[in-house]
Amino acid sequence: MATEISSTDFGIPSVEIWKSYLIVGKIVAIPSIIGSTFLARDIITKWCANKQHVVALNNIILFGISIVNIIGTFFG
Repeated sequence: MATEISSTDFGIPSVEIWKSYLIVGKIVAIPSIIGSTFLARDIITKWCANKQHVVALNNIILFGISIVNIIGTFFG
């Protein structure tokens, strides 16, 4: 009689499957990082080109969201 319980008895994925989830997640996150980087760069160039350094509120909000997205995607 076997007294050893494996992780598959409870439906928990193995270590190899967890590693593949992490790798696939990082690969899928690359377009998000690229898109957010381009958006933040566009907002910064518009701000620098403006002589009065005035930026619309929606651009500030989009800039903040893109920076949080970059950080969250990179470290998440």
